[in-house]
Amino acid sequence: MRVSSISILDGDFNLQYLYQNDRTLDTDMVLLFTSFVNGLNNFADELTSSQITRVDLNNYWLDFLEVKGGYVLILSSVDRDSHMSKQQGFSRMIEVFLEMMEDLFEKSPELLRYPDKVEYLKSFIELNLGVIENTVHLDIPNVKSGKEWEIEMMNVSDLSGLPIHYKYYGAEPLIDPVIISGMLIMLNSFIKKNLGLDINIIHLGNIKLDFSYKNERLYVVGIRCSRKFQRTIPYDVEKKLGSLLFSISDALELMFELNPSTDEETIEEVFDTYALEAKDRSIIDEGYKVEHYREFQLKLGI
Repeated sequence: MRVSSISILDGDFNLQYLYQNDRTLDTDMVLLFTSFVNGLNNFADELTSSQITRVDLNNYWLDFLEVKGGYVLILSSVDRDSHMSKQQGFSRMIEVFLEMMEDLFEKSPELLRYPDKVEYLKSFIELNLGVIENTVHLDIPNVKSGKEWEIEMMNVSDLSGLPIHYKYYGAEPLIDPVIISGMLIMLNSFIKKNLGLDINIIHLGNIKLDFSYKNERLYVVGIRCSRKFQRTIPYDVEKKLGSLLFSISDALELMFELNPSTDEETIEEVFDTYALEAKDRSIIDEGYKVEHYREFQLKLGI
């Protein structure tokens, strides 16, 4: 695990500093990504009062931070086969580094205005980057989530962004389902085209959107975590969320294959069944999925 690149841009999206361990993101790509995500952030902020803090890709984390006078973009290479405690340790070091950056810009918002200040900023980044890279190899205890998360919504839509069915489980609407689908489709298409990577999870602060595509349909499960989980998800919750999404999408795809006119009431029953089960079990296994799919088949008269 390592930091692949750190980019600092001013408020007009002029690149002021670029640190690179590899060439995953070149200068033009940094500018394009930051401008694109800033537009999405303005959009998301109006709808959810949340900002995109991290995008989980195949083997990368893309972290975003808006600071006084500019933006910070960090791309990190993540070893998904490493022990989860190491991943969490690395994530925590990224969070600490971004907190320091935010504090630095808060105290000195003119950092990007003068060449000598930019040189100081470079020294600050390179010094603290060494601390991150020397610390990520230390194990930390696995963070347990307890009951610090709740399912907020489930959504299935076609690839035009038109919802087939949507169910909200929170006290107040999280975000319009058309907006969710459109935003996720747009962001995933952008990253797929420019980096050849797939998105696993989008972090809107403590709101997490996990999604997948199957047979020209988009499936989304949204959860709300404790506010201390701004850029990551506890390991047990991430496993549960992934299993939940797989089970829902797989069960519904089987239904759509057998009955393309599957109604919203049946879809909602699938949503509700797995949402309830997710609260009580750490992992939804294949046997449970098949068992409940047979129940749904009987109810549909298949």
